[in-house]
Amino acid sequence: MVLGAVLDETKAINVLDIGTGTGVLALMFAQRNPQALIDAIEIDEINSELAELNIKSSKFHNQIRLIKGDFFDFTSETKYDLIFSNPPFFIDSLDSLDKRKSNTRHLSNDQFHTFIDKVYELLDVNGVFYVIFPTEHSTIWYNAIQIHFFIQEEIILYGKPEKAKRIILKCAKFNSCFISRSIVIRNFEGKYTDDYIKLTKDFHGVEIR
Repeated sequence: MVLGAVLDETKAINVLDIGTGTGVLALMFAQRNPQALIDAIEIDEINSELAELNIKSSKFHNQIRLIKGDFFDFTSETKYDLIFSNPPFFIDSLDSLDKRKSNTRHLSNDQFHTFIDKVYELLDVNGVFYVIFPTEHSTIWYNAIQIHFFIQEEIILYGKPEKAKRIILKCAKFNSCFISRSIVIRNFEGKYTDDYIKLTKDFHGVEIR
């Protein structure tokens, strides 16, 4: 939800969503950006079927092209203005006995670096790349990304105050002023913070508290 809400790239035309899952992020971006043409790729068969259903039943279906397959096999003559991804959680951890879970939640070390290389190749020279990952993997992500990219913005997500859970990075091939900020989703009482409500209000069908 937060990643989709911070994708503030209103001039992006050619967009790539890597690992779209059920299509939520692609749909969120399409909602705010009617000019965008989004390629959404998903390897998992069950998720891709759900994404297809969600996209077809939305009013944004003409903006989104679902690609069922492996990102590592994906090729495109298009250079993308915007690429975003909520990639697998685990890097170089033990493979899950559940092959589906392993495919969607695990990257080997080699795959991880290939992932970064491939994003760089597909991104336009003036394009922007957003990625979200757990805080415990921050060192490997920062080190790998900075081989190719300049980090323009760092957003630290707190599930509750003083409990950082995720990091979102905004990256590009060109340098600019670095910005760091944080977003707290819930307060100590477990209620959504005003900042979170304001950030995500466009994507809730009902008022949240």
